[in-house]
Amino acid sequence: QLLFSSIIKMASRSSIVLLSRCWSQPPVGLGLASLLQLRGASTQSQKRVCIIGAGVAGLQTARALRAQGFQTTVFESTGDIGGVWQSNYVNFGLQVPRQVYEFPDFPFARAKWNSYPKGTEVFQYIQDYAQHFDLKRHIRFNTSVKQVQSDKDTWKVTIQTNDQKETQTFDYCVVSTGMYINPNMPNWSDRSRFQGKIFHSSDFTSLDGLAGKKVVVIGNGKSAVDCAVNASTAGAKTTLLSRNAHWPTPRKIANLIELQYIFYSRFGQALIVGHKGPMPDAAANYDTLMYQFGWPVFAAIFKVVEVLFAAQFRQLNKSELSPFGKADVVEDFYSAPQVMDYSLRDAVKAGTIKWLKGEVFEVTQPTNPIPSIPEA
Repeated sequence: QLLFSSIIKMASRSSIVLLSRCWSQPPVGLGLASLLQLRGASTQSQKRVCIIGAGVAGLQTARALRAQGFQTTVFESTGDIGGVWQSNYVNFGLQVPRQVYEFPDFPFARAKWNSYPKGTEVFQYIQDYAQHFDLKRHIRFNTSVKQVQSDKDTWKVTIQTNDQKETQTFDYCVVSTGMYINPNMPNWSDRSRFQGKIFHSSDFTSLDGLAGKKVVVIGNGKSAVDCAVNASTAGAKTTLLSRNAHWPTPRKIANLIELQYIFYSRFGQALIVGHKGPMPDAAANYDTLMYQFGWPVFAAIFKVVEVLFAAQFRQLNKSELSPFGKADVVEDFYSAPQVMDYSLRDAVKAGTIKWLKGEVFEVTQPTNPIPSIPEA
């Protein structure tokens, strides 16, 4: 099932259609080892661990297991570390402050406190981490994992480098491929009739040639908003298509308080427990009582939060794309967070971005075909 978050019924007159948040899930069932079994494993120094993927998760896993004496081998299908931080759409970057996105044993010293680093800065930080802990010499680059099979107490891992295949045996196998390994594109009917260019947001790597073009961005997450703002800034006639209304979260609540001091703090978590209840399967404690007897109070508190957010993003009106009364701010934040500045809000107000709600039915030949932009 496609994960792209917006589709609209229209006979497209646009020269470019850009898809956002259209990722397929990675394959599952490859034998993810329980890391709990590896804790305190200093006596298992001869145990071999296969780690699939050299992104943020894979590098942290390699660092932690090597510190416990395990022999690790990381298989990375590309020629470098970093996963999605190697490259992405124009001006991609973090949507949280840098101190919320850093390795616990290696501070993000390159970026300022409370800053929102660009993708290039994050990528360099990941490079610094790998160099500091000497992780690259344990990585086999340009090597794909073709098969993982359980064989009693071991794992048989078949890998391929160039045209050469081989099978190695490991005691544990950790899958660290992440959720965004492959872009997922919809299969629209008569797509070949469209004379413009259709591509995924991850391929939106250049703003060259966008001025004067008509661009449709499909999505409602951070990448969609970023791409729409980038396209409009480059002079394109930009339309943002969103299937549902969702709550954006401001970088500063009430333009004063950094978001992490509320949503990523014990205080904020206590408010959320009072509003939504304890975590599933949690033992009964004061959280249960707080929710059972205090939920009306906490519901009112978060209603005030929604009013505040709606006011900050000018969404107190009853338009189709206002999340006010249509979505829950807590559920949106913890399922598909959109931590945003006011770029989209201001562009919509200025008329440089047209924001619509609906679904794509088909893409057809534009009435007045416009040449597609050159390859980036």
